[in-house]
Amino acid sequence: MKKMLLLFVLSSFCRADELSDTLEQLEASSQKLKGYEASYQLTTEKGKTGTVDLGVDSQSGWGYLIFTLKDEKGEISQQGEQWITAEGLLVMKSRDQLVVFEGAEILKRMNNLLRIFSANPTEIEARFAPRCSLTKKRFEMTIGASSSGIALLEDAQKLLGKTEKEVTLALGPDYGVVTVDPKNSIITSQVIPVGQKKRTMTLVRFNENPGQEALSSRMTLKLDGAQKRPISEMGFGKNLLRKTLQKFLKEAQKSPKNIADLQTLIPSLEPGLIDFLSGESLERAGFVKEKFLVSLIDKTMADAIPMLKADGKELTPKELIKIPGFRSQMIATFTQMLLPRVPKQKKQEYLEEALGGALVSNDPSETKALTLIEELITRVYFKVRIGNVVDQYAKKLNTDE
Repeated sequence: MKKMLLLFVLSSFCRADELSDTLEQLEASSQKLKGYEASYQLTTEKGKTGTVDLGVDSQSGWGYLIFTLKDEKGEISQQGEQWITAEGLLVMKSRDQLVVFEGAEILKRMNNLLRIFSANPTEIEARFAPRCSLTKKRFEMTIGASSSGIALLEDAQKLLGKTEKEVTLALGPDYGVVTVDPKNSIITSQVIPVGQKKRTMTLVRFNENPGQEALSSRMTLKLDGAQKRPISEMGFGKNLLRKTLQKFLKEAQKSPKNIADLQTLIPSLEPGLIDFLSGESLERAGFVKEKFLVSLIDKTMADAIPMLKADGKELTPKELIKIPGFRSQMIATFTQMLLPRVPKQKKQEYLEEALGGALVSNDPSETKALTLIEELITRVYFKVRIGNVVDQYAKKLNTDE
């Protein structure tokens, strides 16, 4: 089961068909590509145009995305640049606005999350990287975080052609058809039919492994005095967790044995998921009232201290609440008592906050796996929220003394 989970994270599913084999080969070649610079030319069915420059250096962590979009008259309608620095800063510049996010800590947490699901933790690594693509209605240009180098290709629906020099994939009506260089998994073109016209993205320049200096020397933005914001605002962690579980859901429904393995595996996943979600901002209204939880903590402490004293252990409330086993048992007891009382709709709201969106299942055979996963994440969410109140209680004890 652990090995199966690794396949989910790497998007290398064990489907015996040529499309699956091709995606696995592209993933492998992508992982070997340690750096590049690329330029794309964009056109729309309405005559709008654009240019996008991308750069990646995996060893140092540097990366960039610089774009210019023009309207039908050739006038600049939008310009911007996004950067990843070796220190893990994500820098975004659009017109006169400069925003800096601190990304190093969440990248560390995301890698810890991936290792929860991995049989070979050293073989996977999440990293920030620039991405650009077209849809039927917009340009998509952003810095994303993923353990896969072929994020856009993961949902390929059909293999249209394959040679030593080019792979052609159908991605569906929203993303059209792409061609990919199989040596490095770089997208060389994207075409989306729109009526009798089309939207296109074409690779016009590619330079493999230019090195850190080539990338960092292009950055002219001055970060002195720029306010640094928590990157949790961008939802990277929640999105990665949702996508990982969504892939898991697809695979789990293929065999009754996978469901049985999931039931066995879930207890071992919970501690790591609690640790991961503890770093996310979880504050949706309608949770158990803090005043009520504090009253439960007060009663639990009041009952425990005399019992410990009878056993010859004299502890103050401040000392008692610091004992990890006592804290975790208290949280587990409160969760077991309160979670069954939560209405189904409220549980769904908790799930969507924990994952940054809902898990999707259109296949009736996925129902059992979906239920197991949703119960796990709801329980983890509940324990994290209660744990936050317990920690605030402990902090107040320290302050009062």
